[in-house]
Amino acid sequence: MSSFTVAVVAEGATDHVVIEAALKAMIPGDLYVPLLQPEPTAGRQQGWCGVFEWCRQYHRVEGGNLEDNTLLTARRLDLLVLHLDSDVAEKGYTDCSKEIAAAAAALGALPCVDPCPPPCPPVQPPADALAAVLRSWLSPIAIGPRTVICIPSKAIESWVAAALPDDSGIKIQGDIECDPDIPARLEPLRNKLAVKRKRIGQEKRKRSRDYAKHAPRITAEWSRICERCSQARRFHDDLLSAIAYLDRCNDSSR
Repeated sequence: MSSFTVAVVAEGATDHVVIEAALKAMIPGDLYVPLLQPEPTAGRQQGWCGVFEWCRQYHRVEGGNLEDNTLLTARRLDLLVLHLDSDVAEKGYTDCSKEIAAAAAALGALPCVDPCPPPCPPVQPPADALAAVLRSWLSPIAIGPRTVICIPSKAIESWVAAALPDDSGIKIQGDIECDPDIPARLEPLRNKLAVKRKRIGQEKRKRSRDYAKHAPRITAEWSRICERCSQARRFHDDLLSAIAYLDRCNDSSR
């Protein structure tokens, strides 16, 4: 496998940085990881609301397979990753906009159970429920074997924290996948050598650059991340299964 393209639909650019670093640990050779969402020129929202809008863009009443959509096949993708953080299960469509709330009216509520937030651990039930919601955003379009769903618990920052050395000074409360304040706990690390910017756009770009500094460590420590984060292990296994499927298809076509 000398050249490989894995496109990513993510909540934000920082999520893309972490996912790309994880992919580099799993896929050797020349890897290209384009970001399909968020796309600054598309005018869509950021965060999980933007992922919702992206999915509804590919929604078609006649059904079919997402990977066969002409907008995606033209990009010559090998695999596609769809990302949401599991804390989205605790949100509501009205958190996005009135337009999105109206578009989602027939889809049912997001899967937060009573009590909300749900108990953690276990981390898998809300992740599974959210994956089902993500599929409903595309329905009747189906997610095929070359699409991998990526749902870190509760946020992808748990993977960043898991990659850090024990003396990093980042204190985790309990299970690393269940601490809702992981992003805030990483703030001292991000700001350690940086000067805060007041403009929102600059802050977002700074956050991506700061996370990019840790990308090589995420790649190098991917096995450690999978040991500490069950949803990372799940993503790892699902990604390798998708690659195996692709390899079988390539073998049969020769």
